[in-house]
Amino acid sequence: MEPTNNESSQTGNCKKDSRCGRRRWIKMPFFIAGMLLVKSALVMWLWNLLVPDLFHGPLVSYLQAIELTALVKLLVGFGGGHKRFGHRGHFMKSRWAAMSEDEREKLRAEFRGQKTDSKE
Repeated sequence: MEPTNNESSQTGNCKKDSRCGRRRWIKMPFFIAGMLLVKSALVMWLWNLLVPDLFHGPLVSYLQAIELTALVKLLVGFGGGHKRFGHRGHFMKSRWAAMSEDEREKLRAEFRGQKTDSKE
């Protein structure tokens, strides 16, 4: 007996079933909330371990650690800009590949601080 669409989705075949993507998005808020709670527990533990002894600061509660974690995320960012420098490297590689040998030598000399004879 061949499986129907409903049976194939239960066996783990997510390529043909569009509901698998929806399941992933439904789980995402719970994953984010769980990570926030774990990070907040780590922040509270580290704060209460270090700050009172080093800076004579107060102890923080778990709720204050959650608020501190959220504040740091808002101020520092959410980590989405890691590919910024890779894009510039790709741009320079394509530019370097498009240069002639004379243009490359001229650019190398400029980087080394040497004077070049420009014939233009």
